[in-house]
Amino acid sequence: MKQINKKDSAVLTDNHNDLIANTEKYNNLITELNSRIQAVFNEFVEQNESQLVGLETDIQSTADNLEKLSLAQVQKMEDYISERSEKWHDTDSGLNFTEWKDDWEEFANDVVRTPDFDCFSGIEIQLEEKLKIPKFNR
Repeated sequence: MKQINKKDSAVLTDNHNDLIANTEKYNNLITELNSRIQAVFNEFVEQNESQLVGLETDIQSTADNLEKLSLAQVQKMEDYISERSEKWHDTDSGLNFTEWKDDWEEFANDVVRTPDFDCFSGIEIQLEEKLKIPKFNR
């Protein structure tokens, strides 16, 4: 077979053109949706900007403080562990204590937050890839 027959190539071309046209219509609707959502988002930020900025500052300050306090406790736990014998480290008490310390260390790392409400970038559900139909002959 050296080429796709004219009837089949016409059907393939028509379907491909329909796919491109429908994809374009779909993407236009998503663009319109994003514009509407952006407008609502902007209005919300405008109405609540001072409160959002204040809360972001408070959250960051509290998270920083909580991180410092948690790391101080982790250091106390590490000091406690270092004073224990190697034998104690292998006991259930030692293993449980180390796990508890690790939980606090993980918490201290996770509590750090930098809130930023200005993060809306639209809904990313557009069909961007345009398929090129292959040649109908070799």
